[in-house]
Amino acid sequence: MSFTVIAKALMMAKTRNAGVILPHPKASKATCEAVQICCKAGEDAGAPKGWLQCVENPTMQESNNIMKSDEIRMILSTGGPGVVRASYESGKPAIGVGSGNAPVLVDETADLELACGSIVVGKTFDNGMICAAEQSAVIVSEVYDELKKLLTNRGVFFVYGNDREKLANYIRKGNRVNPEAVGKPAIEIAKKAGISIETIPKGTVVLATEEDKHDIGEHFLMSHEKLCPVLSVFKSDDFMDGVDVCSRIVKNGGVGHTAGLYTSKDPSIAFQRETIFVKQVPVGRVFINTPTSLTAIGTAFNFQVDPSFTLGVGTLAGSSVSNNLGPMHLINLVTVARRQTHIEWFNLPNRIYFNRGCLEEALRDCSKAYSTGDRDERVLIVSGKTNKKLGNVHRVASCLREEGFEVEVFTDVHSDPDM
Repeated sequence: MSFTVIAKALMMAKTRNAGVILPHPKASKATCEAVQICCKAGEDAGAPKGWLQCVENPTMQESNNIMKSDEIRMILSTGGPGVVRASYESGKPAIGVGSGNAPVLVDETADLELACGSIVVGKTFDNGMICAAEQSAVIVSEVYDELKKLLTNRGVFFVYGNDREKLANYIRKGNRVNPEAVGKPAIEIAKKAGISIETIPKGTVVLATEEDKHDIGEHFLMSHEKLCPVLSVFKSDDFMDGVDVCSRIVKNGGVGHTAGLYTSKDPSIAFQRETIFVKQVPVGRVFINTPTSLTAIGTAFNFQVDPSFTLGVGTLAGSSVSNNLGPMHLINLVTVARRQTHIEWFNLPNRIYFNRGCLEEALRDCSKAYSTGDRDERVLIVSGKTNKKLGNVHRVASCLREEGFEVEVFTDVHSDPDM
């Protein structure tokens, strides 16, 4: 939660906004301490006293009253469906973000060492609290056993049977993530779930379960978001089947958020598979061959992603934005437009003829038909009286008539014409 507070404080400071933070009850103490640190740092740099404040342990009614206050101009809502809905119902401009349930697909062309390392790094960063963290790994059957072995060697411990049931029932409570499990280390989660830690190897950083690809939906606990170092692993028949599995996982509580794909580094293969994945998995972020949690919050592994701990999920999931929220979302822009003279332009012909004797050839080309089969039929010659006296006008008009044009001549152009 402290990461989110610091990120929002920086956004507000950069845009000269004051703000009130309403923390989740489970993170109230840490949030308020982070707010005090940020507020003091701002004041020391010249910000007004009390520019950033925190309400400790706010009730839902207190939060609603603050959001509806006349002093509030905008609301950034990072949290569950309830608080997001309340922010939109406040009557104030609001940007709400939704939950993630990010799957990563590993196909048969992927660099398995890279995929293994990235999944473990992404899942263990901040103990899996980032909403864009890998919640499930979908592995094509051709490389399933090999990647599973690599994951085991990197500190991923697979639990089975009764232990799997204990784990699933602990991390999900009342159709939502158990707040007691959020951000806790793998060993602590195993212990609180009732799994004998003597059976777990030293150095375990992620707990994993093997799931059937058909067991995805509301009643399958391990197919949901987890927000802790617990990973569901699914086996798919092939790439297209894996895309379908990822799509169904995303639709189970992660629409508009994040997904990942580990595939070949060969551009011709990668582009084709990326295109299919992006079109069929309904998310706002797709990260290729990189940890989803670290990449989603910006700057790590890819500099095209704006740094942020507030990730929009788009209209598919009820949010007004689908990109990462940054300072530009917190400013009002003034457009200043000055009067300008309208710019005129004209097309030059695609051929310019020169040298003695080119006139007839040039005019002959004018009679040629376009690709549509049509051709020009009428010509207006505009010239001065001198060209008429020299016979140039007559020469051009005669050539054009020979080519079948209807020709009119205007020769009353002055040598220095006025407007």
